[in-house]
Amino acid sequence: MEMTLVSSVGGSILSELIKEECDEVVRKRWPGAEVSPCGTQGACSYTVLVSTKEISRREGKSKELRSEKGKDKLPGLERDERRNIIDAGKDIGCSKSRGQEHVNFIVQFRPERYALDIEIAGAAKGIYGPKCPLIEAVESRDHMAIPEGLRVYAVEFLAGTPYSKLQPRSRTLGLHEWARQSRLVKDFAQFVARGWPTSAPNLQTPSFLLSSSFPEQSTQMTGKVGASIKSRLAQLVSDLPTAALRTHAQSILYQLPFIESLPIVVNHGDVVPANILVEPTTGSLAGLVDWAEAEHLPFGTCLYGLEYLLGWIDLESNQSFVYFENVDELRDLFWNELTACIDIDLGMQELWKGRVALARDLGVLLWFGFAWDDGKIDRVVNRDDDPEVVECLEAFLRVDIGRARL
Repeated sequence: MEMTLVSSVGGSILSELIKEECDEVVRKRWPGAEVSPCGTQGACSYTVLVSTKEISRREGKSKELRSEKGKDKLPGLERDERRNIIDAGKDIGCSKSRGQEHVNFIVQFRPERYALDIEIAGAAKGIYGPKCPLIEAVESRDHMAIPEGLRVYAVEFLAGTPYSKLQPRSRTLGLHEWARQSRLVKDFAQFVARGWPTSAPNLQTPSFLLSSSFPEQSTQMTGKVGASIKSRLAQLVSDLPTAALRTHAQSILYQLPFIESLPIVVNHGDVVPANILVEPTTGSLAGLVDWAEAEHLPFGTCLYGLEYLLGWIDLESNQSFVYFENVDELRDLFWNELTACIDIDLGMQELWKGRVALARDLGVLLWFGFAWDDGKIDRVVNRDDDPEVVECLEAFLRVDIGRARL
């Protein structure tokens, strides 16, 4: 059957008919499981939550839903479909129900043009551990045909509340809110630090930071964004809506060799409040989800996501981005924790921060300088069509990191 797509405005690009077929695929693959659409749907996917508690209650056991040797995998996947990239002995999305275990996990359907890179997903899991979901491809079987044009993935369920539902929206944070926000910022620094490879170039000597010749990277940038950074920056220099933004893009283009001398690591490609999971009681970081846009990029490219932990988009004030009153303290907390986790030599910290800050600005330009447009990512934003995005672009690039403040 040929897949029918609908407009992605306000929801998924998959039609309701196709969604019904997707639900049926899941029911056939995991008979007896509870299947329910997730409350928040992405524009390029259809996602359902699968719970095996009905199977556990009926059969009186959950061992049949796990591998025969106790190694972790997502239920119902054959050995040749698995990617054993998480530590043995850790349960995948398991919780207790009436004294018995049942398994929650997510199944996601995506058009082929938005297929996930399983290799990147596996690398991310290996680096970021329990704060990154395990993702495995699901293949067709004789009794279960996947609708034409779709890819299917089983995704580990991470417990937590989307930060978008907990994000403070007041310039002044009370003592409790300040403690929660400080913990989240510190946790995010520790999360980012895990991406710094142990085999990174030696930062204890100034040659790495000051040399005009840069070390050859073992990992190459071959993704949609990474393979076209120079041309994208040139497009931004030409087409961004203000002279200040165009000048900033020109500066980053000029300093690109310094940015690319940083380790090339897996960067989450969409660090926004909806994809940041938070433990609601303590405010600690529970994980990041939706790694569909992840790529190998210079370390620090994903740091635009920090800004969402330092303020919020005030839709009631013409979509302006508002920072908390004590934003400088939170920002310093992040950078101090990041530096401590990576253990940068004291004499090199200022130069290192400046280099990573440039990568952060590159990320701001790449992720906010181009409109999504159903995944095309080739049109430079403008005030008429993308007012909220332009506001973030201007607000985030006004932050003076790695120059005066650092």
